[in-house]
Amino acid sequence: MLFAAIAAVAVAACTKPEFVTPEGTVLEDGTEVHYAKGLVIEEIYFTGSPVEGSESADDDQYIKLTNTSSETIYADRVMFVSNYVQGFITSTGAYYTYPELPDGLVVTDMFMIPGSGKDHPIAAGQSIVIAVHANKYVDENPNAVDLSKADFEFYDGENEFFPDTDNPDVPNLDVWFKSSYTITIFHHRGLESFAIVRVPEGETAESIMTSRHWSGEKHMIFKEWDFKDDIAEEDAFVIPAEWVLDAVNCTTPDSYYQNPWGPKFDAGWTGVGDFSDDVNNNGKSVARKVVDGRLIDSNNSTNDFKISTPSLK
Repeated sequence: MLFAAIAAVAVAACTKPEFVTPEGTVLEDGTEVHYAKGLVIEEIYFTGSPVEGSESADDDQYIKLTNTSSETIYADRVMFVSNYVQGFITSTGAYYTYPELPDGLVVTDMFMIPGSGKDHPIAAGQSIVIAVHANKYVDENPNAVDLSKADFEFYDGENEFFPDTDNPDVPNLDVWFKSSYTITIFHHRGLESFAIVRVPEGETAESIMTSRHWSGEKHMIFKEWDFKDDIAEEDAFVIPAEWVLDAVNCTTPDSYYQNPWGPKFDAGWTGVGDFSDDVNNNGKSVARKVVDGRLIDSNNSTNDFKISTPSLK
């Protein structure tokens, strides 16, 4: 027994403690380390997988959410939203300016993870995948991602002009509001922003669309012209800052003009490629950086994200 005790002490003495890079450390590549806490957006795959012999890409798009805490987090009433304010310059050189942004997020599309409170647990360190379309794209395109076993999917319901495909084995997000009359799809060039928010009990789609409008005037600047227009209140809603879990701005250097949300939500932006029309961007995602096995989150996507191969491949 004595020898066993001595051996155990010796092993313990030789075991090095796990090293964790201190918060605020700046790595050689310029990354500033701040570790993520809670439910965050780990990865966004918006470019789609390239189709051989074509410049087009599939719609095998998804967003991956990860629980970076040490406890179980429930996805019930977590809502996916996208930006109303346009932050890019069009190919013609036109861009929009807006009044001062509110304290919250100005959003348009709103899709809710259903549940009564504890129906969809995400264990510590685990992730869920939300597919734009939960299809098995890889059956027809070897470059594509198999999304047939995603945790949730966007489904727009019945529409005779723009029919959507529903995977009965994958739960649908609840549609609280969508601005498009066509099928929901991420911008293939990534010229939009995404956020996840937790909606308090008692709030409904009707309450948001009734009492949380954003109004004002927007200007389209094009060459020497300034076209003024009212903000479409029926399409623009303000999500309170305290609801926000995580936000990520996406764009490309040649298209960037401004962030659609305030710096408290995301002070930077991320994207794939230098030019938005580069077909070589297809098949790439943006993914949160990992330091010492942990995701980082400094509320600045320029610091926190990198171009990646889609993790589901």
